[in-house]
Amino acid sequence: VHGGTFEQQRFGVLKNDDYSEINITGGTFKTQGGRINDESYVYAVVNYGKLNISGGTFTGSVSTSSYYDNNAKVDFRGTTTITDGTFTDAISASRWKGAGETTVTIKGGTYTGTLDISSDSKLGISGGHYAASPDEKYVESGLVVKDSDPKAPYHIGADAEAAIASAKAGSTLTVLKGSAITNVPVGVKVENKTGDKITVNNEVVNPDASVVIPTPAVAPKTGDSTPIALYVLCAALAVACAVWMLRRKANV
Repeated sequence: VHGGTFEQQRFGVLKNDDYSEINITGGTFKTQGGRINDESYVYAVVNYGKLNISGGTFTGSVSTSSYYDNNAKVDFRGTTTITDGTFTDAISASRWKGAGETTVTIKGGTYTGTLDISSDSKLGISGGHYAASPDEKYVESGLVVKDSDPKAPYHIGADAEAAIASAKAGSTLTVLKGSAITNVPVGVKVENKTGDKITVNNEVVNPDASVVIPTPAVAPKTGDSTPIALYVLCAALAVACAVWMLRRKANV
C-alpha cells in the first residue's frame, strides 16, 4: 500500500491475515479509534501475519496478534516492524492461548497514543518520537531525550540525536538515558536525569546537574603573517650585509 485514504467507522479498516504479508509505505487509515465497550480496540490495521510500515497516518490502533489453530496444528505468529509513520492511537500486541510470541519492532515514527503490549508479547524500541516516555524495558537504544515538543517530546535513538542537533538556543534538553551526547548547539541547556555522570559535548555533567552550551572562544586576530615573514627576511638580509661589510673592511 503506497497511498490513498481508507476509512471505516467503529470497525477495522485493514486486516492482514495469516500466511500474508503487507508493506505500507504511505496512506491514511482512519477509524474511530479507542475501544468498543472497553474490551477490544477498533483498529486501523490488525495483523496476524507479517506487517511492515514505513509511512502513513493511522487513526485507530495498529494491533498485532498470534494464535494457534488447533485443527490445523499451526502456530500463526504476528510480527510487525515500523520504521516511520504517524500513529494517534494504540500500538497493541497480544497472543491467544497456545500461540507463539507476538513481536513488534519500532525503529521510527511518531506516537501520540499508548503502547499496550501483553506480558507474553515482545516489543523492541530503537527509535521514534513519543507523547509519553516508553517503559524502559522496551527501549533497546542507549539514548532517550526529552524536549519541549508539544505533541511528542520524548525521542529515542537516532531520532533523539536529530532532536539534539536541531535544538534552538534558549531551549532545554533533558537526557533520560544515555552516557554521552554531542553536537548540542550553542545556547541550549542540557539537564542530566540519567542517575549517572554523562558527557555533553565532551564536558562531564553530574547527575541532576545541567549545563548551557557556551559560545566558543574566538582566538584574537594576528593579522596577515606574510608581512611578518618579509620583515624577518629583510632583517636577516640586513644582518648578512652588515657582516659582509665588516669582513671586507677587515681585509682592506
